[in-house]
Amino acid sequence: MNNGQFFTPHEISLLMSKLVYGDVLENMTQPFITLSEPACGAGGMVLAFVNEMLKKSMNPAEKLFVQCIDIDRLAGFMCYLQLSLWHIPAEVIIGNTLTLNFREVYYTPAYHLMGWNNRLRTRSLTDAISGLFGATDEPETPKPTDDIAYVNQEPEPSESFAIDLELPPIEPMADHKKPKQKKKQKGDSNSGIQADMFDFVIDR
Repeated sequence: MNNGQFFTPHEISLLMSKLVYGDVLENMTQPFITLSEPACGAGGMVLAFVNEMLKKSMNPAEKLFVQCIDIDRLAGFMCYLQLSLWHIPAEVIIGNTLTLNFREVYYTPAYHLMGWNNRLRTRSLTDAISGLFGATDEPETPKPTDDIAYVNQEPEPSESFAIDLELPPIEPMADHKKPKQKKKQKGDSNSGIQADMFDFVIDR
């Protein structure tokens, strides 16, 4: 084509969706799937994925949210029209995926009718809370069973060595006796009050 656009044939899109997502859809456990198409064109790859979901008896309007981006405005409108007719909840963006320069955003009728705005917000809030409390996907440690023997091995003590240090003898401290205070003699003070550095003695 003149502008360098090459649309994927429908048969190849069906084959790719079946090979990549066939087993994933059979073992699906999450409430819904989010699909991103950064170069959607007319939406052929998305429709092929929807066709695979229909084969698995899954309702795309309830189990699928799609974000489609294309730099060409005409191709974006083609994608929006097809997804709207197929009743697919989608966000169609006209812009450049590489530079993240988005010019226009459109939502299909199924996005509004099926309440996907609230569903996506709830999921974002749930993911934020899980990350806040440190929820991880690490497998739990298996509990002991009759078929598995758990042996508690204590670490071997590391080799220790002694260092001989010659320290000088410690000299005993000299006894420092508290000087005896001179007893107050009657009549030593003319004013009848003896002033000391720490207390006052009253002569009666």
